[in-house]
Amino acid sequence: MLNDFDVRAPISPLHLAAYHGHHHAMEVLVQSLLDLDVRYLSALKSHVECVDVLINQGASILVKDFTLKRTPIHAAATNGHSECLRLLIGNADLQSAVDVQDGNRQTPLMLSVLSGHTDCVYSLLNKGASVEAKDKWHRTALHRRESEVSGNDLTLIDLDDPINDGDVMKEDR
Repeated sequence: MLNDFDVRAPISPLHLAAYHGHHHAMEVLVQSLLDLDVRYLSALKSHVECVDVLINQGASILVKDFTLKRTPIHAAATNGHSECLRLLIGNADLQSAVDVQDGNRQTPLMLSVLSGHTDCVYSLLNKGASVEAKDKWHRTALHRRESEVSGNDLTLIDLDDPINDGDVMKEDR
């Protein structure tokens, strides 16, 4: 069952199917809905098939939750669900989707760095995520790397190096 801290919105059968990764049930349920607006439960729980069903049915990848104002892209980046993240940003119509800000003006890149999810950082950087975006405390992903993630694998990523020919950021070794 969903905990109070997971979602503060009304819970429908579609929400439950997304949360538990039942993509076959979701396919049946979404066909009967007129307005598909399931928040980010599938991305939060890394149910790639469910995320794919929602995208194919026209769900917005930029819809924000009620509490933190985060999108499914934020949820995937924060929780290290790199396959879901790649699916979401690969289906984004706007380049700005990789730099979408939450209620604290944090981007998915900032949250990936903060959480130490190197694969998500690489995916976002390869899609053109800004390393210069600032949150409400005027911190960037570079600030987070230097002050909050030292000792993690992310210290191997040099966010100051430019991306060469679309390749992943160079590593300091």
